[in-house]
Amino acid sequence: MITQAYEKLKQLNFDNFGTIYIGYIGVPKYGCLSNEMVSSFVEDYFLRTEVIPNELSKVLNELLVIDKDTSRDDVLNLLRKVVNNLNIDISKSSHEWLLVCLDLKLNELSLDPVYGLLELSNFWIDWGQPKNSPHMIQGVNNDLDASDYYTEENYKRMICINYDWLNLELNKERRT
Repeated sequence: MITQAYEKLKQLNFDNFGTIYIGYIGVPKYGCLSNEMVSSFVEDYFLRTEVIPNELSKVLNELLVIDKDTSRDDVLNLLRKVVNNLNIDISKSSHEWLLVCLDLKLNELSLDPVYGLLELSNFWIDWGQPKNSPHMIQGVNNDLDASDYYTEENYKRMICINYDWLNLELNKERRT
């Protein structure tokens, strides 16, 4: 599943060392990027970047030669050095992963309102229910009764609210 999410990330031009770092640590329900995926990203980075500072070049060269047997701790330490060197905003990178995963989740929800709302609620719980999350979970900061919450009408409304929020956030990310 991480491969599908990573491909979507690349489609949206969100692939950078920050999202690689977050993806390597792990994305809720999707897993972790592999050493091979990191190495492939670094290779592409070298091909599209003309000037690389010497101190960064050394770390990137180490990342370029990692393989499946390289320890995850070693790779994570190297990625952390790159992220620090490039002054990358990790919270922004994490948000980009959230947007990608929400897009994928919205496109694979159950047609059944009960299961679909549970899937959507679990998604937001897995992501720590960010303060600006558009999703409303039944009984959390509201007095919605389950018989009102788990209706087809509310399900459609929640899907629309989530899509609207996703599109708004994607537009914000594209402008920055």
